[in-house]
Amino acid sequence: MNLIHKLFGKRQDLRSEIDFETLQPWLEGIDGKMQTDVCAHVPSVYSDIENLLSEMDESIELLKEAKAEGTFHLKLLKVANSSRDNMIKQVIILKENIVIPETMDIQTVLRYHEKAMFGLNVCLENMLKSHQYVKRVFIEESKPIIADVTALRRLLDSLVKPIASKKNMIDAVEVSKNAIQAINDATSSIEIERNLAAQRKGDIVSVKGKILDTQNALSLLRNSDAWRQYLDSKDELDRLEEDTKKSVADIKSLVAPINSVLNRLKNLNDAGKYTLNFEVAQGLNTCLTNPKRSSVEFFEAIRKIIESGILDLKPERHDKMLKHIGVIISSVDAYKKQYNELTSEIKIKKDEISTIGIHREEKDLIRELESLQNTLNVSEQELALSEKQILALENNVELNKRELEQSVSVIDNRVKILYTH
Repeated sequence: MNLIHKLFGKRQDLRSEIDFETLQPWLEGIDGKMQTDVCAHVPSVYSDIENLLSEMDESIELLKEAKAEGTFHLKLLKVANSSRDNMIKQVIILKENIVIPETMDIQTVLRYHEKAMFGLNVCLENMLKSHQYVKRVFIEESKPIIADVTALRRLLDSLVKPIASKKNMIDAVEVSKNAIQAINDATSSIEIERNLAAQRKGDIVSVKGKILDTQNALSLLRNSDAWRQYLDSKDELDRLEEDTKKSVADIKSLVAPINSVLNRLKNLNDAGKYTLNFEVAQGLNTCLTNPKRSSVEFFEAIRKIIESGILDLKPERHDKMLKHIGVIISSVDAYKKQYNELTSEIKIKKDEISTIGIHREEKDLIRELESLQNTLNVSEQELALSEKQILALENNVELNKRELEQSVSVIDNRVKILYTH
């Protein structure tokens, strides 16, 4: 084994490791060297382009001042002159749109080349359409301007030729820089989201504690003697209100059998066929809408009206109505008294309940519990969004890491990137 080592040397690990944090300076170094290598010719090409653009002025002037020599049809001369103006116009536009940039880095050169080639192609397309008419009259004078534009194309091609040979490397450096920036941005965002998630988890724990305390306070309140007293008072109030409703229903049932007579009397009064005095008319409206407020005096007045025969009731119905009026007169005060006593008891009970503050405490605790639950729901939703965002950002980091590793491999396939996060 030692002999093999002596003859061939130990096998060297050709892979080199670069920390992610130092990858950017490493790329800058490669980028700087490439800038030097592939852009060394740029100043001279820029100079040649500037000289050529100056020469174009002479070519433009030559074509502009050209005179037609020989005999030409008037229509041909007119078309040739118009086409000549268009050729000159296209070259002037081209010159205005390809001003040489001040910087000479790769990306600026590439952008300049792309813009210049676009302008040149547009210029050539329009020029050649016009040149087919111009050359019939100004053949020699139009050659220099065509030659200048063609020469410009060659210079532009020579500008990017060395760059094109390193295009894969240049693109890989650019992609690597963008991937590093994307990783750094996503990593920073992950840190922010994690801090927010931690804060929200703390908020959730705090709110859950408050909810538990509030629930316990509510439970203690509802198991207290004061709460039982309040519930007993509420039950009593409910019973009184039910009794009051029944009392009102009893009064309505008492009066209901004579409602048809009362309505007939009202119709006669409204139609002017029988005029009631003010008190009876007012009592009639009250009885029809709120019978519990009707008085014995009103019903006695109604009995007299029925007895007068003005309603023209059949004997049997007449007797039946008078009999029931008698029942109403003899019992309505008792019903009303019962109703009034119940309403008085209800008022007393409500006043009593209003002095018991425990029900307000319960409402306050319930409101607080609802508010805390809403806060908890919002915090849990926000936490879920943070966790979802963190996952998306982590996936984004992994995607950019893979893209970074692929692009770095194009630059140097021996390099292995070491990540600390």
